[in-house]
Amino acid sequence: MVFIVIFLVLAIGGRWACSAICPLGIIQEVIFQIPFLKKLLQLPYEKYLRKIKYIIFFALLFFIPIVFLPNKENWREAFLFIKVFGFTTIFILSLFIYRPFCKYFCPFGVCLGFFQKISPFRYKVESSCNRCGLCKRKCKMGITPYESPNHMECIRCGACLKGCPRNAIRRRENE
Repeated sequence: MVFIVIFLVLAIGGRWACSAICPLGIIQEVIFQIPFLKKLLQLPYEKYLRKIKYIIFFALLFFIPIVFLPNKENWREAFLFIKVFGFTTIFILSLFIYRPFCKYFCPFGVCLGFFQKISPFRYKVESSCNRCGLCKRKCKMGITPYESPNHMECIRCGACLKGCPRNAIRRRENE
């Protein structure tokens, strides 16, 4: 019951929780700040890589209750390997890529992304927008805010709001 209440509270904000309170996201951002050779905001085949999290989401949704829960003890070593290998990989990727887990693997972000369009934390593009692209360059998630300000991938970090010289992107007031 507690999980359902927490999920509903988080869902109201959409993916705002990803930027504000997700501990893994915060760790990835701290690691990304470490000076390193080259930082990548987008990878080749980005749109295909972003689909991995949807595959993971649906796999978890359907296969976890069927396969893993009845005989959880048999999977202990596999889960340990997945955790150690997974976290190590994510932390290494975080040196080069902004929030790789959030972009490519997070199934919870998929859930919260479905609520972006109804969240009270939505963004709105004003008519004063001239589509100069500065907001897109500021967006570390690789979104084009003036085309889709409430995109499912947006974590509501506010970088696009700060990057717009015309203040054409705003937080939408409840209408």
